[in-house]
Amino acid sequence: MCSVIVIVPIIVAWPFFMAAAGSVALRLGYHLQKEQIEETEETRQKVEVDVKGSDILSESMTYEETFTIQAGDVDVTFMKTPRGKVKMIVTGENHSNDELRNIGNDILDKVTQQYTLAMVKKELESRGFEMNEEDTLKDGSIKLNVTRWD
Repeated sequence: MCSVIVIVPIIVAWPFFMAAAGSVALRLGYHLQKEQIEETEETRQKVEVDVKGSDILSESMTYEETFTIQAGDVDVTFMKTPRGKVKMIVTGENHSNDELRNIGNDILDKVTQQYTLAMVKKELESRGFEMNEEDTLKDGSIKLNVTRWD
């Protein structure tokens, strides 16, 4: 018997999100920063990217809490705004705003995928499923092969 599950990502907890972001950052060659990097250069471009579905995520964050990943001249910072939303700020030198926005959206997509994968695995395990195989397909989607014996 085969089942296909379509998953709509919903971000539910800041610590899990940070773990997924850290995992993606390291795979993409970024490194983690504890605090937002101070802007000292006027040549840096800056774009803001909304983190959709971040209402639940923001409940577990404190105001002005930040998480920054960095690679080369690009910094990606997640932060909680005064209105309670989570936003992502992407800054870098020698990049246009469109390039920075694309970098940010790419990272956000990968972080969301890894976060969702971790949550799905946790839920499957809690329901008695065993993970047999995990394949990343050419299009970037992830295929899980699980079983459960009753």
